[in-house]
Amino acid sequence: VGTILVVLKNSERSRAQLAHLAQAVGFDSGRGAALAGAEAFYSVDYHDGQDIWAAHLCELSTEPACDFYQNTVAPFLWPGFETSQTIVTAKTGKPVLIAEELASTRDNAPMQVWQVTVTLSAPWPQGNGQTSFPANVLVVQEKGGWKFERFLLKDELVKYTGGNQ
Repeated sequence: VGTILVVLKNSERSRAQLAHLAQAVGFDSGRGAALAGAEAFYSVDYHDGQDIWAAHLCELSTEPACDFYQNTVAPFLWPGFETSQTIVTAKTGKPVLIAEELASTRDNAPMQVWQVTVTLSAPWPQGNGQTSFPANVLVVQEKGGWKFERFLLKDELVKYTGGNQ
């Protein structure tokens, strides 16, 4: 992998171009948080237990999301993983930025919606048998950087895509 050096003269326009370039190549955006969050969510090893799974997800998530995954999602999903002895490795890719907004419920923190491709080594027992599908991921920027928040439901996605999904 090579390094790209961009030199622009110091002007308002060049700063805007540099910001756009940084975002296009994945710096200063939630792309990494969207990919990592989706991968952590869908990667499951029933041997680890729900606390380990939730803790790993929490490392990548906002505080409200962490609380939700630990106290609501993990207890709901984990019995099915144990019964099925689920071991699934997830890979994510092909990130596409769908929307950027300010989160009014989070003191106008920047937020982004990314569509990523998720590929599973095996289907989830709670799923419909799919091992490859698109996921629409909401990420929020916090003091420590971009964090995974949650997946958007189809009804929510209409707001960002005009119903094209």
